[in-house]
Amino acid sequence: MTARTTLFLFSSLFALLVVAFSPVSARAESATSYRPAMRALVGTIDAWIVELDVQLAAVNTKPEAACSEEYAVLVSRGATMVDDLRGTALNAPAALVGANVLAADGLGAIVTGAAEMSAGCNGGSVANSLSRVEDGRADYAQGMMKIRNFLTGLRLR
Repeated sequence: MTARTTLFLFSSLFALLVVAFSPVSARAESATSYRPAMRALVGTIDAWIVELDVQLAAVNTKPEAACSEEYAVLVSRGATMVDDLRGTALNAPAALVGANVLAADGLGAIVTGAAEMSAGCNGGSVANSLSRVEDGRADYAQGMMKIRNFLTGLRLR
């Protein structure tokens, strides 16, 4: 083999490896798995938010409801969903990464506000905690709007 042939083969092999292991290739493959995974996660989060709303209504009228084991488990499940939503940003199409992060931050604020209500178990922080929950809802809804459009097949901009 001549030096030129060896150089050509080495260059070709290197180019092939770069293309095969490039982040763009991985991102495209991840985007294919993102849609079904997000559909399931969004449905789970939506159901959790409905369940949280029921509990928050109870806490608003009877603050000691935030001291129940059921409430603690609900908040814990929410924290797990925040981690799941943050993890999906790693597989999100590039156009959705920002929306995914915003939605995760918003959901995190909702969970933090809900958790704060049980901290004192005396109702003293209910108003501030509800405010944090509502602020989180706004960020979550804004991020999820773009994700929901993607999940329903609308084009990303």
